[in-house]
Amino acid sequence: MRSKFCSILALSMMTGCSAVPTEHKPSFEVPRAWTNDKAINTKISTQWVNEFSDSTLTRLVNDGLAHNYDLKAAAAHVNAARQQAIIDGADRLPQIAVSPYYQRGNLQN
Repeated sequence: MRSKFCSILALSMMTGCSAVPTEHKPSFEVPRAWTNDKAINTKISTQWVNEFSDSTLTRLVNDGLAHNYDLKAAAAHVNAARQQAIIDGADRLPQIAVSPYYQRGNLQN
């Protein structure tokens, strides 16, 4: 009984290792750099919702976009960062100083 159990155990251990599939690596070329042909400042269109012809879905998406305060806060942060970049770059521009100081006197030679 014991030898039968050991032989079944050994046989199951040997067949268990052969059931592992071999790794298959896909063969395709990955470019070194990615490019985006579209402009960065393009506004994202929400007209894709209309393709479903579902008024409930359209209403829900429009409500979500109108009341999504996270998106509004993110847009405000981006705008604040742009304005701060303009302020930080102002040190590199030429500066002019004017003083309201006036002095009157005689010059002696």
